[in-house]
Amino acid sequence: MKGFVQRLITAIVFVAVMLGGLFGGLTSFLLLFGIIGALSLWEFSGIVLKDGKHTGLRLFGIFFGLFPYFLLAMGRLGLDIPLWVYSLFIGGVFLVFIYELLRQTAHPFHLTGYLFAGAVYIGGSLTLLLTDAFFTLEGYSPYLIFSMLLLVWSSDTGAYLVGSLIGKTPLAPKISPKKTWEGTVGGWVFSMLVSIALFYIFKEDFLELWQFMALALICGVFGTLGDLVESKFKRSYDIKDSGNLLPGHGGMLDRFDAFFLVVPYVYIFLSLV
Repeated sequence: MKGFVQRLITAIVFVAVMLGGLFGGLTSFLLLFGIIGALSLWEFSGIVLKDGKHTGLRLFGIFFGLFPYFLLAMGRLGLDIPLWVYSLFIGGVFLVFIYELLRQTAHPFHLTGYLFAGAVYIGGSLTLLLTDAFFTLEGYSPYLIFSMLLLVWSSDTGAYLVGSLIGKTPLAPKISPKKTWEGTVGGWVFSMLVSIALFYIFKEDFLELWQFMALALICGVFGTLGDLVESKFKRSYDIKDSGNLLPGHGGMLDRFDAFFLVVPYVYIFLSLV
């Protein structure tokens, strides 16, 4: 019972913060996802670099991973970027190479490679959110990003419910033993039903109904793959959660692993339609 109450309180606070950040305007949106990116990169680097070690390198991982996001965020706010900021970034990258040069290890540059992977996986995904594909002609609108998050989480919830009731065929038993094909497909269908409801609730003209349903399918399919990617990643390090920031729900990376993988494919879809 205590665990359930803890999870419920965490969920309520989490939803409140997300809604406030999304619907509070451009600045709160940029700040919200900047914080999400920083915390996710910190957790990611803590796993691959072994938590408690290489603190300086982990901080650089956040700086490096979110630098493109920072540049686009400043541009969205109409602020000029001084030349010294770019110089600081380039200098920081080369300092990491020098650090690897001086380290006494049989496998140099492994740590740097991990950080670069995190920068693409997390920072690259979030940077795409600031491109024109996710903004209307009038500027920032919370409806699309909110819809994507809700569709990703609806698919996950639907998969859990359907899988608990009729799930029999394992989807990826060696990676995530509890996931089933029945639950996964059920989650995709549930996500598309939610997309229909969102279309009529918002009555926004940024997507037609069929495009909203296609968005739901993309969020469902690639959200599932994103969840499996992080599950395999964690299994390779023999850990259950990426962190304990959200009591009862794991870490920030646990909550946004599916979303990070979804964003690039939604970007492609929006660019085409």
